[in-house]
Amino acid sequence: MLVNLIDIIKDQKKGLESTIYQTCHHDYLNWPLDVKSDFKLRDNSQKSENIFDIYQYQITLEQYYKKQEYQDVVKELSKINHEIEILKQRKSSDENYPQQMVELRQQKSYCKQQLETLQHQYMNEISLHNRTLNKQHLYLEYKKTLMVSHYDNLKSWIPSFEHLSFEPFKKMPLFVDGLPSLKKAINENQKIGIMGGPCLYGKEEVIACITHQNGKEYYFDFSDGLPHLSAQGLEHSTEACDSIEEHIEKYGHMISKVTFINNKERLTQQEFDSMKIVFEFANILEGAVVIPLPDMSYIKYCDNLLENIDSRVKEEASNSFKEVVFKISDLYLLYLQQLEHDYSKCEVTVLHERNRLLCQKFYNRRETYITEHYYNQNITSNDYKRDSIMDYITMVALPHYFYGTQTVLQIDSIDETDSHRKCKQIHKNAFSLVGILYPEYISKDGIHTDYQAKLLDKIYMDEENSIDD
Repeated sequence: MLVNLIDIIKDQKKGLESTIYQTCHHDYLNWPLDVKSDFKLRDNSQKSENIFDIYQYQITLEQYYKKQEYQDVVKELSKINHEIEILKQRKSSDENYPQQMVELRQQKSYCKQQLETLQHQYMNEISLHNRTLNKQHLYLEYKKTLMVSHYDNLKSWIPSFEHLSFEPFKKMPLFVDGLPSLKKAINENQKIGIMGGPCLYGKEEVIACITHQNGKEYYFDFSDGLPHLSAQGLEHSTEACDSIEEHIEKYGHMISKVTFINNKERLTQQEFDSMKIVFEFANILEGAVVIPLPDMSYIKYCDNLLENIDSRVKEEASNSFKEVVFKISDLYLLYLQQLEHDYSKCEVTVLHERNRLLCQKFYNRRETYITEHYYNQNITSNDYKRDSIMDYITMVALPHYFYGTQTVLQIDSIDETDSHRKCKQIHKNAFSLVGILYPEYISKDGIHTDYQAKLLDKIYMDEENSIDD
C-alpha cells in the first residue's frame, strides 16, 4: 500500500507542525511512497550532524532581508548609486564634481557598512533561533540509516547541485546519509566516486517455464519467484501455489526442461533515469562513475536454484537464462552508450557479466572485506540468493575498488537501503559512503511501483526518447 510523509508522521502519533517538514510543499508531503513502515521520528538536538540547519538558516535570512530597516538602507543605497551615475554624466561641465563625488562615495560606503552590520546582527539572531528550533522539531529516519530530506537541503550543503537539471529529483522526498562527508571531500578537492543504476528487469518481464516429465508445464515470474498463473490460465484460482524455489525443492527429480521467456523489449522510465541521474551528479561533481548491470547476480541465483536438478537440464536452462539476460543487458548498454556520449567529460566504468576481467577485479578487491562468518550469518537466510545479495551489497563500493576513491556517493533507489547500510558495515572505515536515495516510480495503475506492476501498467520509455530516434 502506498503512503506519503503525512501518513508516516501521523503513524508516529505526531503532528506535522512538530517536524522540520511543516513548511514543505504540498506535492513533496503527498509524494506516493512504496516503503515499509520502518520510520522513526528523531529529535534534532540529538543529532550531531543536522543536515537541516543550513536550509532553515537560508530561508530565515531571506525573511529578515524583508524587514523595513533593511529595506530602507537598500533604497538609500540605490538612490546614491543613481545620483553617482547622474553626476558622472555632468563630469565635464560641473566644477563641483570632485567634491560631490567624494561625498556620495562616503555616503555609499556608510550604507554598505550599515547593511553589513544588519546582516551580522540577523545571522546571530538566526543562529540562536535555529538552535532553539532544532531542539523542538523532529525529523524522520528510515531504517536507522537514512534521513528523509529534499533537494533544497542538498543545495544548502552542496551549492553546485543547483545545476542539477533532472527535474523529478527536485520535487520528491530524498533519503540521505553522510552529506557532511561529501561536503568535506569537495572542499578538499578529493575525487568523488559515484555509483548507481537499475535492476535488470521487473515483474512479468521474464517468465520461467518448468516442464515435468509428464509434459505438464508450470510458469513462474522470475522477478519474485511467484507462480505466473495467467500464463497457465489460472489467474482466478484461489488455490495456494508454491514459489519456484519450493516447486524445485519438491519436484526437482521430475523436471525435464526449464526455459525462460523474455517479455522485456524496452526500458522503463525509471530504469533509464536510474542511470541518467548518476551521470548528472558525476557531471556536476566531476566524479568517476561506475554503473553495475547485475546480470552476473541474476545468473548466480539461477544456477544456485537449479543446482540439484539433472545436470543436462540445468546446463540447458542456464544457457536459456543467459541468452535472456544478455539480451536485456544489451538494452541497457545501448542507452549507456548514449549517456556516455551526452556526458562525455565523465569517467565511466560499466560492470557486467561478459566483461570477465572487470568482474574478476570486482571479486578480488572485495575479498579482503568479506569474512566467512559475515557471508554465512549476516547476509540472508536464503541460500539461493546469498551470492546475489552479496553482489548487491559490495557493488556499492565499486568506485572505491576500481578508482580508489575515498568518498563514494550512492545514487540509487530506496530499495537499496539495506545494501547501503550493510556495505558500511563490511567496509567499516575503508572509505566514506554517502547516500542519496530516491523513491521507486509508481506505475500507471497508481498502486504498484513500476518494478512490481503488470507488464501493461509499466511506464516504458516514450517513443520520442527511443535510442533509435
